[in-house]
Amino acid sequence: MQARKVATTSHIFVAESFSPGIASKNVGSRIIVYTAKNNNNDDAIVVDETEKEASSSSLSNYNDTDGASKGVVSLLTGIINANSEKEPSLLKTTTTTTSIVSDTAPKSPEELLERIRKDYVERNYLWTGDLDIDCFFNDCVFTDPTISFVGTDKFTENTQNLVPLVEKFAENYKSELISISLGNNPNSNDSDSDSDKHTTNTSISEGNDADVMFVESRWRMVGSLTRSPLLFWKPKIDVIGRTKFWFKRDINAPGSYRVYFYDESWEIAAFQALLQLITPANTFPNTNTE
Repeated sequence: MQARKVATTSHIFVAESFSPGIASKNVGSRIIVYTAKNNNNDDAIVVDETEKEASSSSLSNYNDTDGASKGVVSLLTGIINANSEKEPSLLKTTTTTTSIVSDTAPKSPEELLERIRKDYVERNYLWTGDLDIDCFFNDCVFTDPTISFVGTDKFTENTQNLVPLVEKFAENYKSELISISLGNNPNSNDSDSDSDKHTTNTSISEGNDADVMFVESRWRMVGSLTRSPLLFWKPKIDVIGRTKFWFKRDINAPGSYRVYFYDESWEIAAFQALLQLITPANTFPNTNTE
């Protein structure tokens, strides 16, 4: 890949991380990319948009995942939710199905990015489910390679019921943020774009397409399932993934921004991630893109 150094003033946030990563922003038909070691403009390089798309094509997402993997996760989620004891929610929940008029919603894209960053580095949300719900519309669509559902209430139910299992079986578990950046949707006027397909809230769909933007993160979810002797083969969850938090202005809360589509993908196939639960640690890689 040919690349050349450039100087730019684009607003990019790069995480202090365990290993180099990338953060990017569209500049015309190019992508400005930074390593996660620092955010010095002199270290930025330019790569073609087509090269970035080629890299993203190896990610696993909900549409591409096999039906068996989806079925297993759906079945397990239903069983856990049905049998879990009802405990006080770990997250703030709401009782309505429309967007919240709240002073605690982000007032700028930069504030939204910072609050999402804290979900990783301070609240370990990939394991704890402790997500800043005020950053989301109540009927936000949540999707990863194995499951898709609508609503922050459902997100709360799914995650709070998993937390006791995490505490029982996992140790040394953490959410490592590799990179995080702001971006916009170059296909915002295309009715078939991914962000448009998941618009379910009238307060979102009536907004200006030019306002469609996203926060994109790359992360590593890692933890050993060795706390309980029941899992004698000592499995380990180790997955690198990426999430796009698609957001727009909330017309019911002027001056606020909220996420309407949480789009998570993994750098390994969904079945490989699931097999990590029943195989010894490090049987499968945490990424297939490197």
